[in-house]
Amino acid sequence: SNTVAPVREGVSRMGLSGSWYFQQVSPTKTKVVYKIISMPSHIPRFITDPVIRKNMLTTIQSYITLLAE
Repeated sequence: SNTVAPVREGVSRMGLSGSWYFQQVSPTKTKVVYKIISMPSHIPRFITDPVIRKNMLTTIQSYITLLAE
């Protein structure tokens, strides 16, 4: 968010594009695939990996909230 990382001149932001794919493989099992792409791609993994993990966990929490409703 802008409060955590305010917009500054000369500083580029990393963009994320992700998707979830749910496939029922049996009556009691579901296969879940999470794909995410970070842009620009030249940012080192030690920077992108924590952001991607946080994004995945935030999304899982949102799914749990939706399922609970």
